[in-house]
Amino acid sequence: MTQIKDAVYGVSFTGGEPLLFPELLGEAIKTTNEIMGPDVELDLATCGIGLERFLNLQASDLLYSIHISRHLVNDDANRELMGAATPDVTELNSMIRNMREPGRVVLNCVLHRDGVHTSEGMAEYLEMAAEIGVTNTAFIGLIKANSFCLEQYIDPEELHPEKGARFRVWNHFHDHSYCNCSSGDYKASAGYVRYYYRIRGAAAAPYARQLVYTEDNKLLAGFGGEVLFN
Repeated sequence: MTQIKDAVYGVSFTGGEPLLFPELLGEAIKTTNEIMGPDVELDLATCGIGLERFLNLQASDLLYSIHISRHLVNDDANRELMGAATPDVTELNSMIRNMREPGRVVLNCVLHRDGVHTSEGMAEYLEMAAEIGVTNTAFIGLIKANSFCLEQYIDPEELHPEKGARFRVWNHFHDHSYCNCSSGDYKASAGYVRYYYRIRGAAAAPYARQLVYTEDNKLLAGFGGEVLFN
């Protein structure tokens, strides 16, 4: 980290599930902040298990953003999909309302055919986000990595949020066969919610926009990318 800190914009703590070990995660966050400095943005990706316990640790204030993975609107269905007792909307609402900076929370949703896969489904999800006090969301498409992903993959041409009266699209980028991305906001009953979606294409980009350090001590050129160091 000392060697690369001047070239790094941000560091993400992901998993697995990092909040299975909240105190250890807190130590890792504080150590990273001490080495990399305050200008490097730190963020966390979690399904929400143990979130309330973690928010009571001082290290949580060092995070630029907290991304909570929630792929279905219904609490029970989301827990079944995640295979864990993730917090329900009431619990999330209570935690977010009590945060010093609730705007740091982002809801992440993986687009898939058995879940959110249409602009109408996105609208329902964004209504739920607004009700629990979340103002930032991200919809992420599957990478065509295995048979499940191939079966559940959503083509970006199937999503047309710009046709919905409550959607406003700010930017739309289509980088040939590499990525289809869009951002904007949605006028929910409980207020405006910003959204972003990214669906990766079939081709692999000839460059790496991020480095991934895995639990088995490998450094990858992005998730699922080429092994740079082993």
